[in-house]
Amino acid sequence: MGLYIHLSINFRGITEEAWETAWHESLEILKKFPLPLFRYDVETKNGKDRNVYSRNLILDAGTKEECWYLDGDLLSRQYAETFDLYRHLEAYTKKSGQQGCYDDSVFKTDTPEYWSSSNGMELWDSKTQGYPFHLAVLAVGIMLENRFPDHCYLHGDIQDKQVEVMLKWLETTFDKKYSTPICFDACRLFKQLHLVYDSDRQAAIERFAKLYEGEDADLLKAMVSVIGEKEALAYWTKELNRYGSLSQWGAQEIVRAILEATEDVKTLLSFVGNANLTRSSAEQNFDVSEVLKLLCSDFIFIPPAQREYARVLTQRSEDLQTIDDVINRVFMQMAGLPYVSPLYVPADELLEIFVLHRPDQAEEYRQIIEESQEKLSNWIKKLEETVALFEESLEDSADESDELESGISLIESYPLHEQYIVRQAIQQQDDLETYEKQLPELVAALEVLIEEHSAFYSNKTANGYLRGIYEYSFEAGWGLSEEGWEKLDRLNDVALLQKLFALATVDNHETTFWRWRKHVFETAWQLI
Repeated sequence: MGLYIHLSINFRGITEEAWETAWHESLEILKKFPLPLFRYDVETKNGKDRNVYSRNLILDAGTKEECWYLDGDLLSRQYAETFDLYRHLEAYTKKSGQQGCYDDSVFKTDTPEYWSSSNGMELWDSKTQGYPFHLAVLAVGIMLENRFPDHCYLHGDIQDKQVEVMLKWLETTFDKKYSTPICFDACRLFKQLHLVYDSDRQAAIERFAKLYEGEDADLLKAMVSVIGEKEALAYWTKELNRYGSLSQWGAQEIVRAILEATEDVKTLLSFVGNANLTRSSAEQNFDVSEVLKLLCSDFIFIPPAQREYARVLTQRSEDLQTIDDVINRVFMQMAGLPYVSPLYVPADELLEIFVLHRPDQAEEYRQIIEESQEKLSNWIKKLEETVALFEESLEDSADESDELESGISLIESYPLHEQYIVRQAIQQQDDLETYEKQLPELVAALEVLIEEHSAFYSNKTANGYLRGIYEYSFEAGWGLSEEGWEKLDRLNDVALLQKLFALATVDNHETTFWRWRKHVFETAWQLI
């Protein structure tokens, strides 16, 4: 499971000269990116290999295999899978035999099972996990798509806000206009697909639904804007009929999307009714009362002012969502995190709409609404009490910490078009406060470890302890930045190096400890 950025490309028609020009431009983007980017590398020091987070992104310079590699950034110290880009087109076409292999457009595929695939190859198919270097990769992807609009397109776990920020950053930094990636531009995307599938409108619609980036409600709105409401709802009717019941998660997402896009409960009921008309005789019709239950659980009859806390609690942040954020949200939804509808319909009006649709079920509908009102009123009351306690605790707490103030000052020191990027890195820095507080106990534990195994940990020179740190860190798979290693290499305090060597040998793969240990070696070894 992960968060990806994909770049699908068809190299047919791209010249070597044009590709190399784009590669140099991509390198310039990475150099000017406001975060210190790095690639994972291995270097040898005093006969021992050690892992290093290198600021030099170039590999095999001056050869036919020259490329840049990118794994993460040093401000957040978060990294994920490798993204790369080769300088010479031959590195792709010769290896894979892709040159001239794909006729037609990169958007063309005739097999419905592969509507999500391209008529080309995946230049990138790696995880960023939502870490800040995700934005650097996105910027390069936007540039490549602008350079070769008929040959590639960008897609993946990318939010509209991220596209907006990186377009602004590119245009401000390089003083030129960039187009929005086509999978985020409904009109351009459908126009392109309409040209590709000139004799098959339905294929163009199906392909559009798979390629357009956005939540279901955004996709529906986009489809209405480019093909009209009738065809858009017909597509979603087929999608809804893939489910056996409206109690299923996917079916509920479609119902919510229809309501959010149309902003009309009557249209939603007509949509569900049409879906029932097209279901097979072997399938049970969707129960309209399930629609009402869903809308009620979504706060639709609660006045906006009264559900504001719930809305704030459940809304998605515009900041980068990491893989941990995504997993946590899924578990929260499974545990009952509510969805708050953007639409408000008073309870009496909601009841009237449903009763007009099915008069024979008026009493059942009234009971559903009344029970939901009581349940949500109690839930909102408890939430308000919790918020009041939280706000009271904030008032009693100390002012902002020096660390927080320092982070704010750092963000504000950057130009406006770069502040979002820097804020992501600072927000994603590991919170190691607990380990900092436990530092005396940890140092004491290291001293005990050294005493109990004195034959192993004692009687080494400074160079001997450094070689041991290189060896154990390399075997464990963690490393330091170039600057971090340089500072450590200059250290000649044998007693301190002995403790650091002992820390390096600790076989503990718990994530927080792992990150804290790297933090100590990188910037805080003097605390030991």
